[in-house]
Amino acid sequence: MIEVLITLLVFSIGLLGMGAMYAQSLSISHNTYLRSLASIQAADMDERIRANPWAAADAYVMDGTQCLGLGSGAASVAVPVAPVDCATASCAVSQTVSWDLEQWCSANIDLFGGLFASAAITSTSGDYQIDLNWQERVSEQNNQRSIETRGFSYRLTP
Repeated sequence: MIEVLITLLVFSIGLLGMGAMYAQSLSISHNTYLRSLASIQAADMDERIRANPWAAADAYVMDGTQCLGLGSGAASVAVPVAPVDCATASCAVSQTVSWDLEQWCSANIDLFGGLFASAAITSTSGDYQIDLNWQERVSEQNNQRSIETRGFSYRLTP
C-alpha cells in the first residue's frame, strides 16, 4: 500500500511539472505571436509608404500620441482620422497618407486588442522608423508574473 502511495506521489509531482511547462510554453507562444503581429504590421506600413512615392519625405511621420490603444492605460483609443475614404473615392497624395495612417492604426488596435499600447513613425535623414509597443505577461524570478510593455522597431528607406 505504501509503495502505491509513493508511486502516486511521484506521478502527481511529474504531472504538476508538465502542467507548469505547458503553461509556460503557452505564454511564450503568445508572446511570439504578438511579436509576429508587430513584424507584419510594420511591413504593412512599409508597403503603404512605398506604394505612395509621391508623398513628401516625412509625410508618414506620426508621434506616439496619434495611435494609442487601451493597453497603454489611455481612457480611450486614439486613431488619426482621415478626411476621405480612399477605398471608395479618388484621393490626393496627402489624403492617401491620412487614410493609410488611419487604416494602419485601426488594424493595430484590432489585431492586438487590449494589449496594444502605441505606435509611432519617425523620420531621420530620409529614413523612417516604425515603432510598435504592446503589453505582455512576463515571468520573473520566484515564478512571479508581471505585465511589461514590449516593443518592435522597423527601419526602412523609401
